[in-house]
Amino acid sequence: MKLLVLWIYLDAGGGKYLDPLQGWSYNAQPLPALDTYTRHTVGAQYMYGLLGPQGLRVMTPLVVYIELLCTPVALMACYFGSAWWLKFAIGMICQLHLGISFAIRNAVLLSYAACSAWCVFLPIGWKEAAAAKPRPWTNQSTIGLAISTLLVGGMIGGNIWFETIGTDCTTGSLRKVWSTLLQNRWNVFIGAEEYVTW
Repeated sequence: MKLLVLWIYLDAGGGKYLDPLQGWSYNAQPLPALDTYTRHTVGAQYMYGLLGPQGLRVMTPLVVYIELLCTPVALMACYFGSAWWLKFAIGMICQLHLGISFAIRNAVLLSYAACSAWCVFLPIGWKEAAAAKPRPWTNQSTIGLAISTLLVGGMIGGNIWFETIGTDCTTGSLRKVWSTLLQNRWNVFIGAEEYVTW
């Protein structure tokens, strides 16, 4: 789970960092990404009023570095048993997600689910986790494992199918819900060019 969280944030942060239009950089032209995103909700309008265009220009690349660095910091803090650094990393990423929930329309549930994923980093340290007593295997455990395997296996199989033999991405995939879910990953938060052009 920790490696999955690492991959998700490296993917999202790396996509922003490598954005060819540099919408997530300080020198983004004509507007940085946060300046385009923070206009559509009441919370975003207050944020825009408090920070102004220059504040949002400064905060835009900070989002990228928080996404790229918080998970490696949390992993190292777990490994070395540093409660302060772990709390710092979790605090920074949760602040980022709270900001997203206030500033971007229809992103509240995603933001809070993303915050809950960070619970996997607790308790601190590998030794404490290894010392935890295993739960006894029951019929409920078997049912839970079967459901989890079915759901995760379906997602993996769907991703492999769409990447290798599926043709939906070239034949109007936006009309098919499953194609949209499996192919779009975190791209919705990478490029802001569609907002800049309006």
